Order: sequence, then structure tokens, then C-alpha cells
Amino acid sequence: SDYEMPVFSDIEVQESTDFQFKKGMIAYRADCIIGGTVSKYNGFVRVKKKSGSIDPEITQLTITPVSELEAPISNDTKVADLSATGGTAPYTYSLKDSTGDNAEFKISGTEVQANAEIATAGTKNITVVVTDSKQKTKEATAQIEIAEAGV
Repeated sequence: SDYEMPVFSDIEVQESTDFQFKKGMIAYRADCIIGGTVSKYNGFVRVKKKSGSIDPEITQLTITPVSELEAPISNDTKVADLSATGGTAPYTYSLKDSTGDNAEFKISGTEVQANAEIATAGTKNITVVVTDSKQKTKEATAQIEIAEAGV
């Protein structure tokens, strides 16, 4: 009702018996020159589709501790591997500030390493945060078991 469509020429209609004639079908063809315009302010409203898709969430952060670690552990020794699924790669891993025993460790690529020598055995608790390229985050915790030498 908000669109006017004037006709600028006569309408020419032709009947064709050639199209599917054996099946008894008759086809019609019509030609004319027409135009159109919106006849009311805001008669049509533009709806814009959001470009792209919604950024996926990171579904999992896996911390896989190295087995059979024995004290003392020297600086830069790998104590765990990191991996993430979901989200949008590439990923950046970091240790959550002032949580558990995080000060004793550091991240190097997809590895958790000892930040300095760890002389005593025990269970160390760490919390890792992964951030993807769309700034989505997920965190996970793990326990690093360090046994006494020779036990």
C-alpha cells in the first residue's frame, strides 16, 4: 500500500501452444514497461543483516601436567602442556595473577615452565587463562605433582 507502480506502456499478452502442447498445457507471456516508487515517508524500512557470524566461545582449555616430575626442578623445565578448542585461533596463554602457585611458573608458547628452581616436592596449583584472537577467554586450573627425588 506504500508503493506506487505506474504502467508506462500497453500490456502485450500472447498465448503459446508450443510449450508442453502434447500435455495440454498452454503458456502465456506478457510484456510491459512499468516503474515504481515509495509513496509514503518510511514506507519501506531498510533492515540490515549483521555481517559475519557470532564469534564462537572457547569451549575447552586443557592443561596436561608432565608426569613423574622430581624435585629439584630447574629453571625453564616444562611442567605442563596447554591446548585450547573452540574460539578463534591463534590463542594466547597466560597465568592468572596471584592465584595458587602461579608465581613459581611461566608460560612459553603452549608450555608451562618453572620460573625458577623449585627445590621442594609437593602439589602446586596453577590457573591458566587462554585468550583467542576475538578476545574471548576461558580459564582452567590444574595440579602439578612434584615428587621427592628417588621416591
